[in-house]
Amino acid sequence: MTKLCNLKCSYCIQRNNEKKYKLTKDIIEKQEEELFFTAGKISSFLERTDFHNVRLDLVGGEISIFDLKKIISNIKSDRIKKIFITTNFMKDADYYQSLSYYLKGRHIGMTITASFHYEFQNIDTYFSKLACLKKTGLQLTAEIVATTENKELCKEFKKRAENLGINYSIDGDNRSEFAYTRDNVIVDNEKKRCWRHVIFSDGTDRIYHTRSEFLSDKNIAEIDNNTRVLSHGFYCTHTKNFFYINYNVAEGRTENSTSCKNVIDIDALKPIENCSLCREQTCSLCYPVSLTRNN
Repeated sequence: MTKLCNLKCSYCIQRNNEKKYKLTKDIIEKQEEELFFTAGKISSFLERTDFHNVRLDLVGGEISIFDLKKIISNIKSDRIKKIFITTNFMKDADYYQSLSYYLKGRHIGMTITASFHYEFQNIDTYFSKLACLKKTGLQLTAEIVATTENKELCKEFKKRAENLGINYSIDGDNRSEFAYTRDNVIVDNEKKRCWRHVIFSDGTDRIYHTRSEFLSDKNIAEIDNNTRVLSHGFYCTHTKNFFYINYNVAEGRTENSTSCKNVIDIDALKPIENCSLCREQTCSLCYPVSLTRNN
């Protein structure tokens, strides 16, 4: 949705955007207005498709700087049945409760991935808000980045998440200076599942259990080791049943192009009929989210 953020975490994977995107009231209001119109275009797009039970993932930057209820209200389509939001969880619990109740009234479920940023938020406050939201029946995932400075805090974080009975994710530090020490901090989850088996262009491979765990490692691989996700020869469902909206335009494949680098006006967006074999050596847009060996 945005590259704007109200925090400046030292370990942020988007910290290089800080100089580009200054957080001002005028910029927030302008982007919120444009996102409102984007939401309307997404609604029209869904009505042109045969899709039902659609899941919408809202990510940033930090999306809670906007009035999400206002933006989502312009998606008139009833095709969306679930909304996932990823947030730094700096807002009061009432903000998320209000959004949840609004979506429930539209028969839309909501799941929150709440990132804990210890440089800006107290852990007691963080888990107090999670406990409050859990009582409403919301699906929650607690998330933290493990650094060399917060190893003991991560242990406490893990224990509290388990005591609360919610999913959690402990991700590796993606700063380049810690690229080869990230395995020295705890990155575990007793409820592990295979999210995706990823093969890198240098021949190495790894099984990832969460998307966020993969994105942290991917950032390290690209910046420090100059390797990318190997995608050549895989089938890609991008723009067939997986769509990427970047702020106010779509990015992906078209019927006449196997490249996923096409910028597409949302008003002209339509699903392609078949999966495409990726012609590129490494994935340039959707990572392994939409890749499969089976057509």
